Amino acid sequence: MNLSLVFDDVTYAYPSSPGVAIDGLGFSVHSGWTGVVGPNGAGKTTVLRLATGLLLPTAGSVRLSGTSIYCEQRTDDPPHRWRDFLESPDPEGWEIRGRIGIEDDWIERWPTLSHGERKRVQIAVALWQSPALLAVDEPTNHLDHTAARMLVDALERHRGIGLLVSHDRELLDRLCARCLFLGEHQPVLRPGGYTQGREQAEREQEATVREHSLARKERRRLEQEASKRRDLASRADRLRSKRGIAKKDHDAKAKIDHARVTGKDATAGRLLNQMQGRVAQARQREDSIDVTKNRELGIWMPGGVSPRDLIVHVAAGEIGVGRGSALPSDSAPASSPETASVPEAASCSKSEH
Repeated sequence: MNLSLVFDDVTYAYPSSPGVAIDGLGFSVHSGWTGVVGPNGAGKTTVLRLATGLLLPTAGSVRLSGTSIYCEQRTDDPPHRWRDFLESPDPEGWEIRGRIGIEDDWIERWPTLSHGERKRVQIAVALWQSPALLAVDEPTNHLDHTAARMLVDALERHRGIGLLVSHDRELLDRLCARCLFLGEHQPVLRPGGYTQGREQAEREQEATVREHSLARKERRRLEQEASKRRDLASRADRLRSKRGIAKKDHDAKAKIDHARVTGKDATAGRLLNQMQGRVAQARQREDSIDVTKNRELGIWMPGGVSPRDLIVHVAAGEIGVGRGSALPSDSAPASSPETASVPEAASCSKSEH
């Protein structure tokens, strides 16, 4: 079966957010895993939810040939049909349960299962249903090495279309045939895993910087030439006028007459106009080359070891985030465009390393 997922000029804006989360995104993929990578807030989870039909585009269209399942990052609730899967007698279900290490009594112990165990059930149920599109959000977060390896081994056996959001570069390199890079001026689909795609992006950036540097040098050279032409045109303009020349200065008057007859004065002006046009084109060319500036962002704070177990206790309430602005997560918008909720109480304790 020829499977395909197509995003056609897709734009999406969360209702409570003043901006857009996805703007004019277009790409198409077929069978195999595609990594969706980019900085936080670039819209990675939004892409997965659009691909699986959980969100509808504000503009544009998403086309998928077949069914889809979205495995979200959270595991609070059991996945749809999880009991059917755990009770299924078919060989494929048994094979998946054995491969991912799911125990028989988990069907009765969902509330007591760890996040890693729940994640394994979530992925196993999705693989058992063999969807055309399987979208997985951070599958190996908080999993130990053994559990993560079992999960990746199982994901490799998926024969449909796969979309993967992960900060695990080794996972992206091992699983993905291509990566969709978000957060750049234009989203780019590059072949290979994260490392190969990142190296290609760096080469493209280096080439763009060189091209921009050459364009800037050419623009400056033409500006200097235009300045010389301007001086020549100014001298030609002075030659056209006989004012200020002594009545008996016949040589000066003869030079002016010669310039008028031969058209040298007009030639200087025409050459200046041509050069100014070339300067304008050079400036336009330089401006059209988009160079990404890498900025080191962050907040530096002095650190130390606290002698207490409890470092800070935050009371319940709301935090203003500015006038008319929102801080939605990738997966869901903030409840209000001007506030962000804080749980009843939040504590930050030291962790042992």
